[in-house]
Amino acid sequence: MDETTPFRLDIVVSQTQSRDDQLADAVNQLIPTALEHRHGILVTQHDTAKYTLEVHPSVPCGTIHEKAARTIKAPNPFDLDTAHLLTEPR
Repeated sequence: MDETTPFRLDIVVSQTQSRDDQLADAVNQLIPTALEHRHGILVTQHDTAKYTLEVHPSVPCGTIHEKAARTIKAPNPFDLDTAHLLTEPR
């Protein structure tokens, strides 16, 4: 194996338009190692701009699995201090 072939890459996406291209480039860099070790590639999204891609033994060879590192909670309108707007007369 080439010593420069990575098992893991961390990516920070600077522009949304280039995200898919950056992820595809990273996957292409990991494919030789994944095939050599008969593993797949795991893509973990940490937030909207940060990703980790790694050759992982839990992923079947020839496949790519995606996961979110944590659930991104949507804002709840009832968490805001606006409940009074529903009850106060105009």
